Amino acid sequence: MDVLTRRQQADDVAEVLVTSEEIAAKVRELGARIAADYQGRDLVLVSILKGALPFLADLMRATPIPLALDFLEVSSYGAGTESTRAVRILKDLANPIE
Repeated sequence: MDVLTRRQQADDVAEVLVTSEEIAAKVRELGARIAADYQGRDLVLVSILKGALPFLADLMRATPIPLALDFLEVSSYGAGTESTRAVRILKDLANPIE
């Protein structure tokens, strides 16, 4: 499979609905809101590997309070490339989050 450059990817986009700057601003807003809501409390951000990891990294950096991370890995694919629609947990959370 060929790796596409950003320019090639941009050429494939018919219309940009939300700019990267708008997304970054919303992530900063979410980080500030989470920090305000969880100030003085334990916070664990949970991400589904691997697709949500870039978003989680941005959100983590935008949340200016101590926090922990944990990850789930799930799959809904069997041997092929089409979803079986049955989600299997491949990696569960390392610690309870109650």
